[in-house]
Amino acid sequence: MHKLQFLSNKKFFSLSIFKRISLEILTSKTWIIFTSAIFLFAIIWEILLAFILVDIQLGDRILTSFVPLLLMFIWVTFFHIFNISQNFSKEIETGVINLEIRSGVSKSKLFWERVLANRVFTFSFIFIYIFLYFFWFIVAPSGSSKLIALKFTPGLFFIIIYDLFLMGVLLLIIMIKKSVLIGVVGTLTFVLFAAIPFGGPLASSDRLRGVPYDFASQNYSLQIAKKVNDLSEKYGGDSYINQMINDMKSFKENKFTYYKADKTTPLNINTNDMDLTIAFFSTPEYKKNSDYYLRNPVYPSLEDFDKNYLYDLMLTGLGSEVEKLPVFIKERTNSYPPKEWEEIYVELSPKIKETTIWKWMKRIKEIGGFKTPEENK
Repeated sequence: MHKLQFLSNKKFFSLSIFKRISLEILTSKTWIIFTSAIFLFAIIWEILLAFILVDIQLGDRILTSFVPLLLMFIWVTFFHIFNISQNFSKEIETGVINLEIRSGVSKSKLFWERVLANRVFTFSFIFIYIFLYFFWFIVAPSGSSKLIALKFTPGLFFIIIYDLFLMGVLLLIIMIKKSVLIGVVGTLTFVLFAAIPFGGPLASSDRLRGVPYDFASQNYSLQIAKKVNDLSEKYGGDSYINQMINDMKSFKENKFTYYKADKTTPLNINTNDMDLTIAFFSTPEYKKNSDYYLRNPVYPSLEDFDKNYLYDLMLTGLGSEVEKLPVFIKERTNSYPPKEWEEIYVELSPKIKETTIWKWMKRIKEIGGFKTPEENK
């Protein structure tokens, strides 16, 4: 009796149906061509995004980052329609399943081994695909590519929900013997689910813009601020440290004077003009990708720029260079092509130049002998 039970269990776990179906899938020309095409296109697209198309605007990049997700939707939809049609619907119609039942194969075995084959192929594809997506972006030299790898890779696992839902729906159709609906329902489900992932990430694109790339520098800045505060408390209100802290509060009252690129021709700019956007970029690359490199902020108004620009430069160690570094200004319009950034320069208000901290920064620069590239020429 025990021997018969053992033989029965051994037969159940032999996975003969699973092996047959897996071999049929692996040798199917349709499956090989379609899967190869999807992988090839995805790899080329991801390499382009991660290594070459790094200069495109972030809003466009969010859209193009979801092409890989769309490719997964297409493959999963194709595979379920192909697999379930071939190994469930067709084998019911041709009598293969009835033959298996007559030969002593239990209904649970013939069902679950077919499902197992389906799961192995879809899960293998999904995990290999997501790994490649993460790999290309994380090894790219661009910091923004690494940010996209960390930001978007978890979202790709949404495909598993779609995968399980579509499989369940198509198997339900098989059970009610309406196999003609497999392609129709599969396509409709694909269209509905393919639209879902685009809503949330597109709505949160502004939040992605605000994610700082250089986390270590920010943490270091906070540590410095704490040390300065500790020194102020230790040495009292008459110390240089405390005077500099008070001076920094006055930076909010600064009003820049604006000059053209020649640094001598004043610009008559209305700081209340809400159609003007101003930004600073420490290298030409930052200028080229103004909405993309987030370490250098784009200020929403000139009033905001007056209050915060000097603070932001000091955080990068460039506070004493405020009058020598270019900033860029442009008018916000809906015209196409969009207006280019215009290079301008700024001068601090006289009141700020009289503060202890400003004089101290200038003195440190003189002692260190730091020179700009223009001064070295």
